[in-house]
Amino acid sequence: MNSIPALDRRVFLPTWLRVLRATGTTILWLILVPLTLWAVAALYVDIRIAALAVTLYEVGKMFDAPGVSRLPTDGTAGLIVRTALGPVFLGGSVGDTGTAKWFFALGRVF
Repeated sequence: MNSIPALDRRVFLPTWLRVLRATGTTILWLILVPLTLWAVAALYVDIRIAALAVTLYEVGKMFDAPGVSRLPTDGTAGLIVRTALGPVFLGGSVGDTGTAKWFFALGRVF
């Protein structure tokens, strides 16, 4: 008989790496499971989500305001989704001087 003990092939990962792996796996499952269920349901029922992605970019200023860049620029991105309460807009905006805001709108504009 062979008297050499079998080698333990398990590799012990650091705690931070195990937590990162578990978090990534959980997030992945939280995204994949609903998408899979939605895809399977779409095979039997006509499921459509009315959504529209919006991007805006603006350049310029009205007056010679102190403390702003010479030609301020802003970028905005958002998503408009049709819901039972009416259209919902959720978006955010970032400026060239580091300012950032998020905003939402519920209902029709006009």
